[in-house]
Order: sequence, then C-alpha cells, then structure tokens
Amino acid sequence: MSARLGRAQPAVDFERDIRPILAERCWKCHGAQRAAGGLRLDERKFAQRGGGSGMNLLELATDKNELLRRVRSTNDEERMPPKGPPLTQEQIDMLERWIAQGAAWPEPPPPPTPELTFQNLFDLWLDRIAYTTTSRYLPAYGLLMMILIGMIFVERAKKPRSERAVPRTNFGKALQQRLARLSRAWYLVAFLSVAMFVAVQFTREHAEELKQSRKNQTRQQQTAVQKHHEPLRPQHPPRLGGTYYRGNDERSTELYNGGFYRTATFEIHLADAEGRPLAWGDRLPDRPHLRFVIERSPHSSPSLFSQQIMEHVALSPVQPEQLGKVQNASFVPLRADLPGERWSLLYPLEPIPAQGKLSGTLYLYKGSESDPEFKQAEASYLIGYELAASEGCIARESQIWMASVYNLPQLQWPEPGQIPAEHWFDFRPIPEIEQ
Repeated sequence: MSARLGRAQPAVDFERDIRPILAERCWKCHGAQRAAGGLRLDERKFAQRGGGSGMNLLELATDKNELLRRVRSTNDEERMPPKGPPLTQEQIDMLERWIAQGAAWPEPPPPPTPELTFQNLFDLWLDRIAYTTTSRYLPAYGLLMMILIGMIFVERAKKPRSERAVPRTNFGKALQQRLARLSRAWYLVAFLSVAMFVAVQFTREHAEELKQSRKNQTRQQQTAVQKHHEPLRPQHPPRLGGTYYRGNDERSTELYNGGFYRTATFEIHLADAEGRPLAWGDRLPDRPHLRFVIERSPHSSPSLFSQQIMEHVALSPVQPEQLGKVQNASFVPLRADLPGERWSLLYPLEPIPAQGKLSGTLYLYKGSESDPEFKQAEASYLIGYELAASEGCIARESQIWMASVYNLPQLQWPEPGQIPAEHWFDFRPIPEIEQ
C-alpha cells in the first residue's frame, strides 16, 4: 500500500466514487452485454468469481489484488482497460482505498413492483397487440370494417326517406334519434372494428421497436448470471482419450489472428497406475486411471496459468449442483510438471467389471485460496468415460471424451454466435500464436 494510503482516509462510497469508474472504463467489455474473458464487473458476485483466471478481483490484500495489478500495469498486453488511456492515478488510488477498506459493494435493489395504473394497463395492451398481431391480418380487419359499414348503409337505405329524415328544427329529437341508432348492435360492432383497425395500424409502426426492447430484456436476464449448459459431446469417432484445444474468447483486430488463437492444449488418456497410456486390446489393469494434462500454448498469456490459479484446479466426480453438499468429496489437484507451462494429474477409477460397463463423469473445477474445499468452485470441463472388458482386455467399445460445460455470454450453444463454439473448445486444432 502506498505511503499516502497509510494515513487515515475518508470512507469510499461505492455509488459516488467507484461505480462511475467501472461504468466509464470497464462495463463496455466486462458488463451484462459483454463479458470479455468471462469477466463481469457489474455486480459484486461476478467480480468475486473472476473471469478466465478465476481470481477474486475483490481480494482485500491490495498487494495480491489482480484488479489493482492490471490497472497499474505498464505492459500493454496486461494493462486494463486495454483501449484508450489508462486510469488516472486518482482513479487507481480510489480503487486501492476502496479495496483496502473492505470493497463494500451494495447489492442491487430488487426491481420495483409496478403500480396498477391506467398507463401500465395501456402499455400491456399495446405490447400484447404488437406481438399477437401481424401485418397479414390487416387486410382482413379492413375488409371486415368495410363489410360492416356497408351493411349499415344498406339497412339505412331500406327505410323510407321520411323515417331517415331528421327534423332540423327539433335538436333534442334529432339527438335522441341518433343516440338510438348508435345503440344498435351494427353500429357498436362497426365502432369496435374501426378502433381495432386503428390500433393495429398504430402498433404496427412500433412492433419492431417493442420486439427489440423485449430481446434486449431477455438477453440481460440471460446474462445476469454465468450459465452452464448441457455438455456438447464432441463429434469425433470413439477413442480412449486424445487431444483437445482451448481457444481465446475475445475478438479484436488488435489481437493475433483477430483473437482466434489457441490458449491451451488438453490431453486425456486411459492409463495404468504409472500413467502409461492404454489402448484397446490391452490387458485390463488392476485399477485403471485417467491421466489428464494441461499445457500452455506458445505466447499465450502467462497470467492465466499462474501458480495461484493452477494449484487450485482439480478433478472430481462431484456434480456442480452437489458442491458443498457431499461429505468427503474427492478432489485430485493438478501438479506442476513444468511450472508455468505444463500440469498433470492421475485420477484413479474403479476396476472395469468383467461383465457390463464402467461409466461416469468427472468435472474439472477451478477454485481459489479462500475456498480450499471447493464449495464455491466453478466447473469448466467435463470428462466422460465408458469402459468395458472383453476376454480380460479393454473392449473396442470403450471410450473417453471431453467437453466444455462453461458458457460465456458471447458464446451461443449450439447455434453459432459471436464466437462459434468450436473456436472456444474443440478436438480439432486451433491456430497457435506464431509470434
């Protein structure tokens, strides 16, 4: 902490001092509409969860805080925000004081319950008309209106002129006759038809605007939390493991290949107790293992693979919704084969039965220092296995596969979105950074 922060400082108010900095310099890339690197800074819970690094950005130890490190950095590849001028020293000091004082971040107030007013009812009616009526119904409304008005004139023409004439000298009698005619069903139906026709014409002009507004609201609701999706099983032939590739999740003309490049390579294999790979037809080991390896791709950001991050990555059979509920849950952490470059683990499986199959799923979790028991960890990948025996050997139908279970807002599953799913995680090679 700087010397000037060693003295007593006035309390930092989040709404007054911090929110304007985040809104002006951070939310464009790390907000509800876009979460570059999987990071959002529009709510406390997302800032604590971190992005791809999994680091709590509200870590109270200012010398370890990743947010402060990034805004202070003079390295163009690490400094945040990456575009535009860096934060001013005054803004950095304000963030540092805020974190040193506990990073108070009020929860957003619940949305107010709308009052039941005439305006609200009218807006609801207008919205319903816009979304239940399409332009193909307009000619039908117009035709119906013309038929009804024509029937009224036909009925009126059938009467003698003497009956249709209204004495001009008797205003009260004329008014009474007109009101009586308006009370007839045909007049009422005609009036409603005209009103409906006018309403449809009016709402037709605003339908697109209302549709877009509703799409924006839906998108905001969908990105209010980081979501998981059902894992998409890779469409490669059955195999006992193999190589998978993790891609960058940002796109920019300033990045290599527009941002489409590899950040990590994964290797999974069925193995024996010493970690040696097994193949179809090999003799059944007493207890099979799953060997898992992560290797940082050349020139990808080292900060995503720091010791602080990687030592809190582990493999477990516990499903994400069961975290914190299972007693004595098994978590096998990664160990560094080559610090900063390569990590691996060997996960023991149950013996393969002579009859039937051994099947299951393992989740790759990313935890943190403050969560040693992985109760609040984030599952990013799933490894599925189906193992069978044939005459004491590994049967040909045995297979192991890996899939992503983490869904960033800019990824669309399974439809292509801003970043196609196969550019994020795939069994086919993703380009490496060459320089």
